Amino acid sequence: MAHKFSVTIQDANDVKFAGECELLVVPGAGGEMSIAAGHTRLMTPLRKGTVTVNTAADKATEIEIDKGFLWVTKERVHVIL
Repeated sequence: MAHKFSVTIQDANDVKFAGECELLVVPGAGGEMSIAAGHTRLMTPLRKGTVTVNTAADKATEIEIDKGFLWVTKERVHVIL
């Protein structure tokens, strides 16, 4: 079983996702990035594309974004749109 971590995806008006996930895939400015539990701290802009939140081996939520910002801390991951 994969380790899970907390993720929040939100814009100024709405929380698009808040919960635990096993793997987060985001459209980074330099290419697609995968974030797993224990990832190093990171701050980076995001480009237009799809954010995929894998909550279990066979379950995923996809959210289309125009742009945003990824902030990875020791405790959680934030995607600000």
